[in-house]
Amino acid sequence: MDACVRLAELAELNGDFEISLDTLEKGIAIDPYAENLYQRAIKLLVSLRRSAVAGQLFQQLRTRLNDLDLEPDPETVRLLKQTLSSAVVGSVSDPNSRRTFSATSRENFKMEECRQIQIL
Repeated sequence: MDACVRLAELAELNGDFEISLDTLEKGIAIDPYAENLYQRAIKLLVSLRRSAVAGQLFQQLRTRLNDLDLEPDPETVRLLKQTLSSAVVGSVSDPNSRRTFSATSRENFKMEECRQIQIL
């Protein structure tokens, strides 16, 4: 997983955000419990103003961790709150960007559901 993180970092530094997201998505597919990969992807999605997708990804992580009777790390929860606050501010999303993570695209996730998540 360290290689995925490093490749994603390098792609992001070069401005190749889609490559960075693809790399993180592949890492998550390999290890669906690697919370650090979710955190990096959520941070990047928030910076790209893709709050809905970041919320989907958080929900995916939460579901997976719930299978192990675990909760997301407080840092991941903070990222979710940042996502929600940036969505409330009314950020402008890129109309050409319809990216979703493949594992969540079938879940028909709505941003309103993300707002209702009870963070314990």
